[in-house]
Amino acid sequence: MPLVLGGMVGGIIGIMAYFLDFRRLYAIAAIMGFGFFIAESAHVVFEQPVYADFVFALAGTVILVNGIRILLNFLGRYPKGE
Repeated sequence: MPLVLGGMVGGIIGIMAYFLDFRRLYAIAAIMGFGFFIAESAHVVFEQPVYADFVFALAGTVILVNGIRILLNFLGRYPKGE
């Protein structure tokens, strides 16, 4: 069941990425699908949903750090003119 849920989440976000023609959203879909898979697997194994918070926080942190890296790259490439 965890694999199905992760595949559904990743697949839905992947379809959105295709129709929006947004390449970075494919990576976000993979991260979120894998996050759902790990969270549901931890819930099945440990029988406590508290581990899902850590998994989603880690997935969100990966996405946030990637976004900050892209922003800093953009600001370095196109500095503010005076």
